[in-house]
Amino acid sequence: MKIDKSITNKSHLQVHEHVVAERLRRQRLNKLFIGLSATIPGLKKLDKASILKDAIEYIKRLEEQSKALEEEAGKQLGKPKHPNRIDTSDYHSSALISDIQARFCEGEILIKIHCKQPKQVTHKLLGELEKLHLTIINCSVIPFDESHDITIIAQVLGLGSFLIFTV
Repeated sequence: MKIDKSITNKSHLQVHEHVVAERLRRQRLNKLFIGLSATIPGLKKLDKASILKDAIEYIKRLEEQSKALEEEAGKQLGKPKHPNRIDTSDYHSSALISDIQARFCEGEILIKIHCKQPKQVTHKLLGELEKLHLTIINCSVIPFDESHDITIIAQVLGLGSFLIFTV
């Protein structure tokens, strides 16, 4: 009985390709496990099961911390008189300010304001930021059409400085 060698060679080639693909998959998984283990603080064991277990526990702790911070921030937002509140409603009523954007990232606050009379707004805002013990890193006023864009970057010196805009 004759055995077709082309079928046998094809099978060996497919097996070899499968082995190579599987090896690459394992290498990729190992790199991902190494990356995951580097992000988990206090990791004691480096076997894959321990890494996954500790990663799950760490994510659950972070979720709990996040919920607690959100609840605390919600409580602070709900207070009628916050010591670090800047009230801009009087500017909106007189149409001095048409748009305000504020972002917070890694201890810095970026404030962008689109307004018609930048001198009044900038002076008032810089005074309010100083009252909050924020350090002004950069302030720019750029004319845009018939109004101006004000951009202010301020640095938070401690966790006690917390800024809330009421529009």
